[in-house]
Amino acid sequence: RIEAAAGLAAYEAACRDRQLVNELARRFSVSAEEVPGRVEALEEQVRSLQKTLREQETAAALGQVDALLGRAVDVQGVRLLAADVGAQSPEVLKSLADALLARLGSGVVVLGGVGDGKAQFLAAVSADLVKRGVHAGKLVKEVAKVAGGGGGGQPGFARAGGKDPARVGPAVRQAATILAETLGSADR
Repeated sequence: RIEAAAGLAAYEAACRDRQLVNELARRFSVSAEEVPGRVEALEEQVRSLQKTLREQETAAALGQVDALLGRAVDVQGVRLLAADVGAQSPEVLKSLADALLARLGSGVVVLGGVGDGKAQFLAAVSADLVKRGVHAGKLVKEVAKVAGGGGGGQPGFARAGGKDPARVGPAVRQAATILAETLGSADR
């Protein structure tokens, strides 16, 4: 859509634009010509700070790996680590799940947390258990139902969401029951 102004309206629009540029120049302590460069520099600084924050969040989450591994349980001969890890970004949840599954070797990891005011879940299953019929997508879908949600994904890795963040803990606690049912039906 193209809009045009002529005469007095065009002059007033140009004056408003110039006033805006001058205000930005004053706030940034630069000349009007330097405003675009200053905005670009600030954008780069924000990207850099966001990256640093993500790295620190990931490092903090990975610092929990040993403590979380101690919470793994045996479900019909399969090691299951199901935990509510609190407020985490989806990227941090993925990094944490990858690290936990790598340390478990053979096993299932189900993590729950809260992000953007919603419940979020992730399931990861080692390759040997995928061959036995354990499916991360089906598992995480059932877990998420407890929190009023759904989702799914691949046999080895899947994500889901839920509407009720207060139900993350109970949902994650259901992982053992859901896994036992899955293993029971896979063995038949």
